[in-house]
Amino acid sequence: TIGETSDGRPIVLSSHALDAVDWLIPINRIKQHTSFRGALESGICKITAIGLGGRPGASAAHQLGPDGIARYVEEGAELAFSRLRVPFALGIIEGPSGETADVVALEPDGLIEHEKRCLDRARQLHPALPFDDLDVLLVDEMGKDISGTGLDTHVIGRWGIGGLPPMERPRIARIGVLSLSPASRGNANGIGMVDAVSDRLVEAIDYADLRVNTLATTFLERGRTPLRFPTDGAVIEACLVGARIPPEREPRLLRVRSTKHLDRFYVSEGLASEVQRAGLALVEPFAAIRMREDGRLVSTFDDQERRR
Repeated sequence: TIGETSDGRPIVLSSHALDAVDWLIPINRIKQHTSFRGALESGICKITAIGLGGRPGASAAHQLGPDGIARYVEEGAELAFSRLRVPFALGIIEGPSGETADVVALEPDGLIEHEKRCLDRARQLHPALPFDDLDVLLVDEMGKDISGTGLDTHVIGRWGIGGLPPMERPRIARIGVLSLSPASRGNANGIGMVDAVSDRLVEAIDYADLRVNTLATTFLERGRTPLRFPTDGAVIEACLVGARIPPEREPRLLRVRSTKHLDRFYVSEGLASEVQRAGLALVEPFAAIRMREDGRLVSTFDDQERRR
């Protein structure tokens, strides 16, 4: 413990970071955080003030809730930089599809203010769905390699926690998710933001890892298991029923590979009239959703990746 915030929260740093190196160069993505808003969110300051504190540091910060984490990050980073030998830091700014848009070197003097400007740029590049109002968002895969919360909260328009004002867009009645990425190794943090999931997703969960992650964040509601269904088709049907779509209107359903891969997706006929208005182009004709014999949706996104 190297000090305290203005409200008495301990600032914790790894002894390795403090004592076992001559120089320490923080490297991190600078991006919007999935759990709080502030002038500083995910980036150099957060990985220094919270990441270098390990689980004790994460717990100390998250005990403040979404309203207090941003303050903890700025105060903690300022104190940490006064103790660490940081010659510079590297901030990575991502493009809409997760590609590297820029790598920025931040010098110690003015680092915090420089990172705030980088975050403004990252917000402008952040991916978003092309439609503001959906009955159903169907996501083929969620996972920790996609977002810290499995699904990017800014893409789906849901925080999944209390204490923050609701997002203005997008407005999605129901969200269904079909699988958990192998890279998550069973950690399905963020599953509680979803309305319906497949049995195969639930069966892939390692609840020991999920509990550790969820407890460290204090956002227990994000670890709740939603209603589960034996097949992908049953997930889709449940979301359509739960969306309470008027009988005179076609369903507005959007299917994406993940919240990180938004360059290609599928729309139902109820969204067809809005495709051109959104600056998009239909590249394949409408067709029935194809199911495998085991009840899984045919993974056409994998086919697209191979064609690239």
